[in-house]
Amino acid sequence: MKKGLRALIAAVTAAITVSAFAVTQDGSVDSAASSGTVDINLNITPAIVISGLTTIDLSADAASTSGDLTGSDTFCVASIGFSNYEVTLTSGTAGAGTYELAGTSQNLPYSVEYTSDTALDTGDAPNGTGIVEPAAPYVPAQGLTCSADNAKLIVNVAESQWLSATEQSYTDTLTIQVSGQ
Repeated sequence: MKKGLRALIAAVTAAITVSAFAVTQDGSVDSAASSGTVDINLNITPAIVISGLTTIDLSADAASTSGDLTGSDTFCVASIGFSNYEVTLTSGTAGAGTYELAGTSQNLPYSVEYTSDTALDTGDAPNGTGIVEPAAPYVPAQGLTCSADNAKLIVNVAESQWLSATEQSYTDTLTIQVSGQ
């Protein structure tokens, strides 16, 4: 009895499943026309890119320069599949959240800001972990190329820092990581 009931339940379940798929996809036989439906799925693997970065050169003539040393770079952030992005800035010399230019025996601290408005001379400073927390979300260009720069990095070495330099040359490699959201 149990075997017969199980077989009947399995057959009814299979018939319901088969007929449900057949009705939603295949058309019915008709003498004039038949129509059916087909599902279309598009799956996009999102991508984000930062491009157009260039070296920021800062220089001071100790005999005639005064004030902070400020430089900037404009570049592009573009994506497919993301409407916003987050920025993390990491110093190769000091790590995330702290920024230093390395000399042979002395490091000089600097500050860094990021903005998605290339016309601005100030931006959003990173927090202690290097994440930049803007008031409004950063929006990438759509696609994986830009027709114009849409982001800017601003670095500043305070006058008190560069005046205390004991060497002629300092460098850092700053990593700008953009993460789609």
